Formats: sequence, C-alpha cells, structure tokens
Amino acid sequence: MNRIAIDLNNAACGAIDKGHLKIGAQILMLAIQSLHCATSSNAHANCQEDFDEKLLNANKIVTGLSDAASPTKCNVNPYFVYTRAFKIKPDGPHSSNLHGTSLIILYNTALTSHLRALSSGRSKELQKTILKYKLAMDSIMQFNGGCQEIKLVFVAGLNNMGQIYHHFAEYDKAEACFKRVSQHLDIDIQDSEEIALNLVMRQCSSGRLAPAA
Repeated sequence: MNRIAIDLNNAACGAIDKGHLKIGAQILMLAIQSLHCATSSNAHANCQEDFDEKLLNANKIVTGLSDAASPTKCNVNPYFVYTRAFKIKPDGPHSSNLHGTSLIILYNTALTSHLRALSSGRSKELQKTILKYKLAMDSIMQFNGGCQEIKLVFVAGLNNMGQIYHHFAEYDKAEACFKRVSQHLDIDIQDSEEIALNLVMRQCSSGRLAPAA
C-alpha cells in the first residue's frame, strides 16, 4: 500500500505541475486514504485492489490534462513562495517507510491548499493552510530519518510558512521561519536562489519585515 500512496502522490504532483490544483488535492486525499488503509486493522480484504484501480484512474486523468496556469513561481507580499510539489522516488529511502511517505504527502497537501488560496485570494484558506504546514513541520521535527529529501521539504515548508505569516502581518513569526531557513541554505533545492532572496529581503529590512507597498 505504501507503493500505491507513493504513486498517487507522484500523480498528484503531475497535476499540480500542470496547474490543476483541485485535481492534485483530490489525488493527494486518495494517497492519504491509502495510507490509512495500509495501517488500519479494519481495512477490508479488497482494499489494495480498490486503490490499484483508483491509481490507474488518477494516472489516466493526469496524463490527459493540458497545461493550465502552472504556478511555477509565485512572488507575493513580497516574498517568494516555493511552489513545486515533492515527488517520492519509488526506490528511494521512503519506498518502504510509511512515516517518511506520509510527511511528504502532508507537505504536498499543505502546498496545494496554499496555492489554491493564493489563486482565489481567500485569506481564510491561508489560515487553514498554515495549520497544515505546521502539522507537516512538527511531524518532520519528530522524524528520526532526517535524510536529504526530508530536509528539502522542511526548508520549503518553513519558507512558505514565513510568507503566510508575513501576509497576516505576523512579522515576528515570519522572521523566525526565515531565520530557520537560513540555517539550511547548504541543501540542494530547486529555486534555492529565490528562497535566499527572501532572507536578503529580511536582512535589508530595518529590524522587522516591512509590509508590501
């Protein structure tokens, strides 16, 4: 079942990369349900077969999607948001690790919620999103298998939490997030230059993150 959750996560990433956020969110929910099925003592005997079929359907849907307004980069208020969802390598360190798989799926769920909130302009949705990021970040900090992949997720999550806190004028919390990001700039992450720009902007402000003009 962990394999199915990984494949569903990666299918969701394909939808997100193409800008189809709602579909990505729906497939991520299936990934979460498959993890629950894998760990539940009450799971019925045909559970895996059911999710095999759902995975097949998800892959067909994503393959048929055209590119929408893909959110490859997003700069708001005025900080850069890391917009790439994280795929999980089928033969990677989390291929047999339910905990590591669930952490990445949790982050991708928070990211999708974040991008949907930004595209709709709904601040209430951003408030819900910060709770999802916090759940993912708290779970990562309790995770003992801190491999490179999990560290990348952690930095991206902290960066995006900082952007949301700044949006709500919670500047101390935003600065705390960006400060923690600055401790991990040696990682190999796409768009790390833009994430570093957030830190430069923070340092250039006069002791506090300035609101957007």
